Amino acid sequence: MGRSVSSLVVSLTLLAASEARAQVNVERLRVDLRKTPATATLEGSFTGRTGNVESVVVGASAFGGAQLGRHRFFASAQADYARFGARTNVSKSFIHVRHNFALTPVLLTEVFGQQQQDKFQRLLLRELVGLGPRVLLADEERVRVALGTAYMFEYERIDAPAGAPDERITFAHRWSSYVSTTWSPDGRVRALATVYVQPRFAAFEDVRLLFEAALTTEIVDRLGVKVLATMRHDSLPPTSVKRTDLEIKNAITLRF
Repeated sequence: MGRSVSSLVVSLTLLAASEARAQVNVERLRVDLRKTPATATLEGSFTGRTGNVESVVVGASAFGGAQLGRHRFFASAQADYARFGARTNVSKSFIHVRHNFALTPVLLTEVFGQQQQDKFQRLLLRELVGLGPRVLLADEERVRVALGTAYMFEYERIDAPAGAPDERITFAHRWSSYVSTTWSPDGRVRALATVYVQPRFAAFEDVRLLFEAALTTEIVDRLGVKVLATMRHDSLPPTSVKRTDLEIKNAITLRF
């Protein structure tokens, strides 16, 4: 077995505005924004191995949100890279921006944009924009439940294998819906679960699913541990790409 050189995941809070709230996943920032006018987190990780196993695993992500009157602004970005020996096993990036406008305390409009790439899903580029309503079904100190639905326009460019029937460039109209639940039994423990469903209007059998669950426990003030599980499913992926991916991460978090 190889020897782990280092592993680090850090979260920081810093972003400023006038009044605030915060997916990916900005969903996990929205609760923090009830207590502070603006919030952001920055996470970074590095694992290196040498000896019998030569590997490098690097990851970084950032999330931020702010509120100005009835306007709420959110952004998230993530990049992951992993190499074992001379072979690159993971290379992906993700950027998401979102704007909410509060029509009432429980009804909001959402406009969002996203860009991503993932070498091992043969995704050279995916860009999308969307808009729709968001409804708060519950907004209590310990329990928060939100439902959203939106029209989404998507541009995609893939690296299809030679001879594969896949279209290299596609445009699609999708229906994107989600439900998100946050439960905080006390000030030190928070559980979050979010499910996204995104079928294509022209062919509902072409659907993407995303499920994310996170459990964060605060050890001392501002320092905690987090377990994050993510499942992604694409019913019609490019040739040679598996339909389902599952990822589990452990993290140490530091908030300011």
